[in-house]
Amino acid sequence: MIETEEVKPTGFTLFEILVAVMIFGIIMLTIFSSFRSFIKSSYFIKDKIAASEVIASITNVMVRDFISLRISLPPEYSKKLSADSTSSNSGNFTDSTSVNGNLSSTSDSIPPSSLFDNSDDKDKFRFFGDETAVEGEIFSRVRFASLAHIAFGIRTTPNELSISESKSKSSTTWSNKPSGVARIFYYVRPNDEDGFDLCRSDTLNRFDDTEGTSCDPIICKNITKFKLTYMDIKGDEHTEWDSESDESEYSTPVSVRVEIEFKVIDSVHKFLTQISMPLFRTPLKNYK
Repeated sequence: MIETEEVKPTGFTLFEILVAVMIFGIIMLTIFSSFRSFIKSSYFIKDKIAASEVIASITNVMVRDFISLRISLPPEYSKKLSADSTSSNSGNFTDSTSVNGNLSSTSDSIPPSSLFDNSDDKDKFRFFGDETAVEGEIFSRVRFASLAHIAFGIRTTPNELSISESKSKSSTTWSNKPSGVARIFYYVRPNDEDGFDLCRSDTLNRFDDTEGTSCDPIICKNITKFKLTYMDIKGDEHTEWDSESDESEYSTPVSVRVEIEFKVIDSVHKFLTQISMPLFRTPLKNYK
């Protein structure tokens, strides 16, 4: 009689397959969640890096402009204090853009060039800052003279360029880094994305008929806030300043606090710094 061995069936049961699929799903879910968190972190880091670059750029330019401030000092500068000079009902320093202490409704109601009077009795190195409305939003703007002109290698006129002669004096070359006193103008203008951009106008050796243009470089895009606060020698704060007014006693601010909010990707970033002026003009009564 021939004996035969019983062959047992091989393979996985349905239950074992279900358990394996469940374990595989848990592992894949964990990997996917980790990858998703990594992607989110990379966007967050990229956003922070972009914001840091913007802040560093703004800080470098504005600090350089303000610490290179050019002002007139006594005895070069002298003024007779007059009772009929421009005054402000609110205690801040205003110009004709304000009516009864209220800001004008449009930023272009008065051309920026009119903020500086180039007549003989006005200081061409006047420091002027105020607040203005741009499409319903209030932003600061400021104009002053500075030695921090940024040259882009554009050779305009010989008067704006420095001449360097070779040792043989046989040739004369133009420097592509013109220097001199520039009129700096920080202001906000609308952009094509229903937002606002902070711009910087830099006009070298020109103190007439200069105003912000569409060609001015943008130093910060999509800003939501640009506010400048000026400190006087007593430590009092002012939202507006005019170095050619009785209210300021013909002085210049000793420091400026800069507040900026701007959007990068989908986040809003805030930036706050205070810049101390290495050179400022105290009230004229101090020179008597």
